[in-house]
Amino acid sequence: MDPHYLHTDFANHTLALSARLEPHNYLQVPEDRDSVWCRLTDALGANTARRTLISSEVFMEGVDIPFIRDALTGFQLSFVFYIRRQDHYIESYYAETVKYGNRWSLAELFREVIASGQYDLAMQIDPWQAGFPDAELIVREYDRHIFPNGDIAQDLLNAVGVPLATSDLHTLESVSDRNPRLPDACIELVRRFNALPVSDAEKQSFVQRLTVLQRSEPRLDLLPPARLTSEMRETLLRFSTESNLALVRRFGLNGPFFNERALLEREI
Repeated sequence: MDPHYLHTDFANHTLALSARLEPHNYLQVPEDRDSVWCRLTDALGANTARRTLISSEVFMEGVDIPFIRDALTGFQLSFVFYIRRQDHYIESYYAETVKYGNRWSLAELFREVIASGQYDLAMQIDPWQAGFPDAELIVREYDRHIFPNGDIAQDLLNAVGVPLATSDLHTLESVSDRNPRLPDACIELVRRFNALPVSDAEKQSFVQRLTVLQRSEPRLDLLPPARLTSEMRETLLRFSTESNLALVRRFGLNGPFFNERALLEREI
């Protein structure tokens, strides 16, 4: 995290936000990117640690890769990518955007994913591999069932060669505490609330109150949860099958991918 922004909601996203090609919808870094990245390289130069970990999903949202390459010249780099089954990703990403004020419907987001080709997981990896041809590339499956103790943080540390000792595991927060999930039954309600003429602070307060209510009333049933329809899932299968098979061959992966079996695994 950037110590200059510890009081903000984006301390762990500062580097990625500053390197974006286009400004983020609701998160802004109030200084130029050269200052932010110079502060990083100065800190890396003074750091005696064997590994420094930089993590933010914003790096996958249109950043200036040549700028980052130039800023990190001289450092030995490894890139870790977590790929997720596309249907799970779309539903999760939709819930996350609603939590932060999105007014789109799930159908609108799905159409954007198909039109932009984002269902092709290699699209997220190829630009980084081309921009950093000498860097180590690690591709991991996003599946909490195979993570140590179900924790992606432990899996990430293992992947980069700095596993936590058993005695240190208590230092990790639970995944739910790091990024509280918006309750499924509340997603559509929050999206409709986002369309009202209310401030961002009021939106966040509403989300927080619903999250607390869901914990005390686990059977809370406000609106049906946001899920891809059968037609959407069939469309996703048609578009993603070829690229998924190519990714399996390229990285020797077992999944998690959207396929015929996934299409039938739950009733919509």
